Amino acid sequence: MTATLDVYEDLAEVIAEMAPREVIALKASPARQERVDFLLEKNREEGLSELEKIELEKILMLNRIIALAKIRAKRLLANAA
Repeated sequence: MTATLDVYEDLAEVIAEMAPREVIALKASPARQERVDFLLEKNREEGLSELEKIELEKILMLNRIIALAKIRAKRLLANAA
């Protein structure tokens, strides 16, 4: 297994141990969101370097993992109600 996959698995484990409301409250820091916005805009306007493409892919993968965790947390809360 690659180091990148290990990081994603570690993140999944941390999120799994969080309370559902904590998971739902997760969001990117303002600095991270600004970087994502910059990369997305640059990609639309002029394209990204290879390193920037890799960076954006990693960020988008993390966003997907967190989005799935939020869906799960919302279901858990709905079922508990």
